Amino acid sequence: MKLQLLAALMLSTVATPALAEDWVLVSASADGGAAVLIDVDSMTDAADGTHGMRLLTVLKVRTQSLDALISEVRIDCSANTIRVGRTSSHDATGKQLAVEEDRPEFGWDPVKDGSNYGTVAMVACGKTEMPTERYGAGVPVAAVRERLEKSGS
Repeated sequence: MKLQLLAALMLSTVATPALAEDWVLVSASADGGAAVLIDVDSMTDAADGTHGMRLLTVLKVRTQSLDALISEVRIDCSANTIRVGRTSSHDATGKQLAVEEDRPEFGWDPVKDGSNYGTVAMVACGKTEMPTERYGAGVPVAAVRERLEKSGS
């Protein structure tokens, strides 16, 4: 019994590997208030034509005590809909502030052409090539904000 308890304790203290990340800038809102990046390392394809991924939304200006959001989303290409799942808020350094667990009752929403989600859907569904502006691992709030400032967006 003591040996089993010790083994369980040892297994629970083993560090889990960090989540791989490779953030690619996909879209900036027309007013320049936000930019959306896809974690290409998180992209998955389902047999039913839906695609899963993590999205990072960086706000140009701190809003409601947060600077960025990371959301787990699914896009149904045939229905042109999106479902946002678990979402975490982050500060300007990338530190996680809070997590809102998945809320299935929110369901699927239509993707609006020309919106940030519309651009994400175009990339995820293979209608547009993946952009090349990469930010690597970490939550690149400062770098993306600098890019938004330089572009005048």
